Amino acid sequence: MPTQWAVVADDSRARIFARVAANGSWQDIDNLTRRHLEPASDGREQRLPPMSRQLLASSDIHRGEGRGFISLLADKLSAARKRGDFDQLMLVAPPEMLGELRRRLDSATLRKLMGVEEADMVGLPVKATQRELARRF
Repeated sequence: MPTQWAVVADDSRARIFARVAANGSWQDIDNLTRRHLEPASDGREQRLPPMSRQLLASSDIHRGEGRGFISLLADKLSAARKRGDFDQLMLVAPPEMLGELRRRLDSATLRKLMGVEEADMVGLPVKATQRELARRF
């Protein structure tokens, strides 16, 4: 029986679900966030003035972090494929992020891709996400 993975993601978070049989239920197995990329700090909270936060949020630096996260996710999926963790892969993400992720996946991982959905489901509760995955795949 093939193991299927569904990755529900946006540019700062990815939730990975797995099922063993096509009629099995999706199980939440991993949750990645952008925090994995943030440099270690000394533990003190850094407060920026409101205008600085707005500029940072809209800057190329912020978008660059998103691309860094997408690269991290692509690397994680490639490593999982090499270990044989999944046989089939499904991706669910907003259109721009989905396109970027597909560009960053290696060709062997892309060959495992069995389904793609353009949707922003990363913020849904686990049970709702499981229902949506079962409905879509």
